[in-house]
Amino acid sequence: MIPKPTKLSSTASYLLAGGLGGLGRSVSRWMVRHGARNFIFVSRSAGESIEANLLLEELEAAEIKYELIKCDITDTTVFSASLVKALKRMPPIRGVVQAAMVLKDQAFANMTYQNFIAAISPKVQGSWSLHLATLSQPLDFFVVLSSLSGFLGNPGQANYAAGCAYQTALAAHRRGLGLPGTSIDLGRVAEVGYVAEQGVGSHIDNHLKKITSFQITEDEFLAIFELAMPSGEIRNGHIISDPHLGEKTNSFTHLPVLSHLVRGSTRGDRYRTRKASDACSLWNLLSSTTDRDRRCGLMLEALCRKLARVLRMGIEDIDPAKPTDAYGIDSLVMAELRNWFHREARVDLAVIGILRAESLESLAMEAVLKIEEVG
Repeated sequence: MIPKPTKLSSTASYLLAGGLGGLGRSVSRWMVRHGARNFIFVSRSAGESIEANLLLEELEAAEIKYELIKCDITDTTVFSASLVKALKRMPPIRGVVQAAMVLKDQAFANMTYQNFIAAISPKVQGSWSLHLATLSQPLDFFVVLSSLSGFLGNPGQANYAAGCAYQTALAAHRRGLGLPGTSIDLGRVAEVGYVAEQGVGSHIDNHLKKITSFQITEDEFLAIFELAMPSGEIRNGHIISDPHLGEKTNSFTHLPVLSHLVRGSTRGDRYRTRKASDACSLWNLLSSTTDRDRRCGLMLEALCRKLARVLRMGIEDIDPAKPTDAYGIDSLVMAELRNWFHREARVDLAVIGILRAESLESLAMEAVLKIEEVG
């Protein structure tokens, strides 16, 4: 789908929450190039960074009007009151961009309530505040910049992922009300934005690499943003920025819960076929030998690959000598592993046996012994 040339109104305001951050500044400059002449920025820091001040200076030099609301967007009452005051000096709002974000990454088991709320609030309460405060405005678009973490999950980002998932639901809710709403799940963006500012190899860059090796350029990000604006053209109001969904490099696509992603896709069909052949190959390999050590080796290799896929870890990070609980296996992962054993090795293992296995090696051995027992 090729986006139609966009012309923004010079007599309307455009509201950007988090608009003074990296992606927000990029969007702001793009909007200026497409005709926007009035902006309302909402920011807790209110342009304290050098980069934000440079943007504001650019707008002033171009005689572009802007209002700067310094407040926490999660405080619905304060934000709504501040926006009412700003609109007395500014024209009606025709477009909203939600780019507010806070990261407080931590393993969920160790995550404090404060860190959970700090990351989820800008996405949940902040987005809801924007929704409520602009219901009376003649909006052409309501675009939420979310993350692949909300769609795929990401270790250490349960708080952030939950907030991003909410944003996608809010976009769908707005569309159900007949209002514009589109959520963009972004992965790694080169050149601009928080991830780019932190640099290659940073904590957040490494986090995103766990779920996608692909990154888009600033121009590609802006093209996606432009595509998201006429939300009626986007099915479900949900855009995934990684075009490699369904390719073999993204192992999550084999999960039943995400099966809707690959239906109707020849790339996805090829991927599912390959995974099915893998399942047959494992059982055939196990059946081709009666040597217990050989069977254990085959089972352990397949188990490590499976666990790496489920947890989105590198195979080199899976230590066969470690117990299963060292990998934070919860009930959902446990259920998937049990189903995997049944489907691909034709063996039924007890839940407690998987959860309390002293090592992946011992778990593989138990599976092989069960196979021999059944005969």
